[in-house]
Amino acid sequence: MPLQQLCSLSTSSLFTIYDINALVRRQKPLALLVRLRIRPWRNKCACVIFADMQQLIWQLNELCPNVNYNSLSPSWNNLFSLAATMDTFIKLTNQSQGRDRIFRTTQYACALSKYLLRNNSARKELVAKLKSLEANMSAGRKLFRLGNTVNSIEAAKRTMQLADPVLCLCLTVANINRALYFICDNVLWARNVGLARDIDKDRWSLNASRFYFLSLVMSLTRDVYVISQLMVQRARDRRFEQKLNRHLEDNPEVAEVVVPQLDAFFFLLLESLKTHPAVVLDTLKNICDLFMPLDRLGIYQSNAGVMGFCGLMSSLLGILTLVQPNLKIKP
Repeated sequence: MPLQQLCSLSTSSLFTIYDINALVRRQKPLALLVRLRIRPWRNKCACVIFADMQQLIWQLNELCPNVNYNSLSPSWNNLFSLAATMDTFIKLTNQSQGRDRIFRTTQYACALSKYLLRNNSARKELVAKLKSLEANMSAGRKLFRLGNTVNSIEAAKRTMQLADPVLCLCLTVANINRALYFICDNVLWARNVGLARDIDKDRWSLNASRFYFLSLVMSLTRDVYVISQLMVQRARDRRFEQKLNRHLEDNPEVAEVVVPQLDAFFFLLLESLKTHPAVVLDTLKNICDLFMPLDRLGIYQSNAGVMGFCGLMSSLLGILTLVQPNLKIKP
């Protein structure tokens, strides 16, 4: 079997046997039979698969030093990247919150695409399909959120034990409002499926938007408080004072246009957030989410394009924090 066929190994095969005697016949009289097992992604992580492949290459190099098997490495690296991606996707879809994020991303991607194609008469059929898919994703998300009320109540109990009074207040109020929002959302789901037809949809939808808005406001208040604490800690650092003085001395033209105190404030803000990406991502996510209840409550009207874009960005940031737990703000 040619060496290139070993590179193009099908990952769908459970057991694949390759007789590579023809490759080593001139170097070694002993026939070699390589049996490479690629197990399902759930049973064997990507790192182990990659290690097995690298070990195979090393063994081939020992048997046949005159044959360059290192050219297989890029193919193994590509397969390792695919395996890592699949492993991450499986971990994401195994979580109810991960499935909700995927549905939410699809929902707002459809909303944004529908807005961008609204004036294209040739794409009316596509717009109708996007609208239907968006509605289905929204209905699916409501089903996923049926148990989130209990999770929010438990989160409120935990945040009540925080030593910091500001964090305790902000997070507890945010979780309580989130629990009330999920209750309203569950009632709306029951009405949509026909379990409670006498429910006033507009009233419950308005109450859900209010609770969601209050939850986001308290979450943003927490973000601002955490940022202020980081800035205070950074300002007390003597090395930062020297860095700030060098910044102001090296950029005198900025000080002429911008107030020096304002320039120093923004420099301190950037330096404080540079080492805390979790705070930045949480703040951006909450700001993006805030546009939706603001529009529904009539406080700040936005078009469907802005709503779709903000929802899509918020969903992608949410997926990122699930895939990379170190990017999720704590507490």
